[in-house]
Amino acid sequence: MARIDFSTWQGGNGDGYIVEEISSAVVQQANAVSAIEAYARKENMTTSTKLVPRLNAGGPNVFAEGDQITEATTVEKDAVVLQARKWARIFQVSEEDLNDSFVDVLNKFKIDWANKYARKFDHACLGVNAAEDGTTVPYTSLYKELTDLDAGLITPSAGDITFTQLNDLLGQVEASAYFDASKTMFLAHPTLMKALRGLVDDNHRPILQEPLAGTTGTLFGYPIKFTTGAAVDTTAQNFPTGNPFIAVGNMDMLINGTRMGIESAVSRDAKFDTDGVLLKIRARRAFKVAKPEAFAILEKTAAE
Repeated sequence: MARIDFSTWQGGNGDGYIVEEISSAVVQQANAVSAIEAYARKENMTTSTKLVPRLNAGGPNVFAEGDQITEATTVEKDAVVLQARKWARIFQVSEEDLNDSFVDVLNKFKIDWANKYARKFDHACLGVNAAEDGTTVPYTSLYKELTDLDAGLITPSAGDITFTQLNDLLGQVEASAYFDASKTMFLAHPTLMKALRGLVDDNHRPILQEPLAGTTGTLFGYPIKFTTGAAVDTTAQNFPTGNPFIAVGNMDMLINGTRMGIESAVSRDAKFDTDGVLLKIRARRAFKVAKPEAFAILEKTAAE
């Protein structure tokens, strides 16, 4: 049997890490669970900090053939700053388990890590309501951005979620200057699925279509992704326990900065006193809401 060497990354820098391929079960698990990993705009980062420009150059005018084309009077330009944060954990793996089924055991650990990472990453990006501190609050979340910008962008619902509430929520986004039908998506907490399944239009047709089918379900014709990150809490959690919510908006305005893919390294020597080998898994990600006004949230503030 060929020897598996975990000390050299095939990319050539010899840092001891193996980067997961995009098609690997580990990356696929993260993409399946995380709305941000799967649908937010990706920005590759070659440094820990990156400026992403936001331009407003204005639209075109119509000119007759031969007329002088005039120059735009103003071009608004600013930028958002992406700051990569390290998501990492070390696991002790039994030497006996490695000898019994080497690659399978490591993959099980990595897939489980990817699942929990995806949930906590989504919550950090979507539902944490505290100020960013770089650790327990890695980023300024969508919920926090909307709270700080305009409290009217978050609609409380203390009773049953209604067709009218969802229609009005979508209407807020469709009236935004940043509305783009091709990039609009709903993000909702799984505990709201029951309420959404029970809603019908005037012709008594369910408005939530194929929520658990092989393809993404739809709400009012727009894709919907269910994520445990769509809940309010003060710090990033795998399973936040605060108010669940539904967000809708232009996913191109959620920026997922990728400084480093999911990668892992195994210690060269077992821990002498426990017969264990250490597996380290990490990823480096940044997140920023480019334009909070491109979104609206319906927050469930009390049980039905």
